Amino acid sequence: MQFLKEHPCPNCNSELNYDADRNALKCLHCGAQFPIEKSSQVVEENNIQLFKDAAAIPLEPVVTVTYKCSKCGQETQAGADIAFLNAETVAIMF
Repeated sequence: MQFLKEHPCPNCNSELNYDADRNALKCLHCGAQFPIEKSSQVVEENNIQLFKDAAAIPLEPVVTVTYKCSKCGQETQAGADIAFLNAETVAIMF
């Protein structure tokens, strides 16, 4: 899982498991326990319908344009909404 964050045991670097009875993380290797503190931060929920609606919006294909320097020959790829001018490091975004 890409969103899974692991916290190894600080004592032995083994895996910590959640112990629901004690509301703590417990190391099955060395037996150490680490209580889970309650956060004072308020968790704000997002309206899932907004994400579902956004998924239905048709996306435009991504267009890339390759620009080639007439002096050094270096090629640069950019989106079609960026224009490079014939000047030093000047770019205009539309």
